[in-house]
Amino acid sequence: MRTKEELRRLRRRKKKVKLTIDDAGTTIEHATISIDAVPGWSEANVPDGLTKEAMLARSLDIALGLLHHERAMTVVDLADMVVTVWKVQANYTYGEFIEAARHDPRFQVPSGGLIAPADEPDPWGVLLERVEQEQARMEARRRCDD
Repeated sequence: MRTKEELRRLRRRKKKVKLTIDDAGTTIEHATISIDAVPGWSEANVPDGLTKEAMLARSLDIALGLLHHERAMTVVDLADMVVTVWKVQANYTYGEFIEAARHDPRFQVPSGGLIAPADEPDPWGVLLERVEQEQARMEARRRCDD
């Protein structure tokens, strides 16, 4: 079992990635959450006596409830939302959460860090719809500010 301090340190683990942002080949370095990082909520602790397997099983139950409303999310956002709703410090990594979801028939993890309920017909369409809605909101705010 990992110590509380080690789990908190792992929560902030980042990885630098290089992204190409245009057709001209412009690259930028960006720090992103590592798959080996641990989701956590505030200063919470791991619930006493809960094994990693038990915590993953309970987390997936909570995740399924959240996905009935959200329909599809990125794995990192979903795992973070689970620990926020549960108000706990996870004792598993994002990678372990992804693997547990892949082996659970209630979920689909198509690729690229996306997760959805098994019965969602178009998870990427859901994500694209959200992006378009957010862009429309930003445009509406910009027009109001002008």
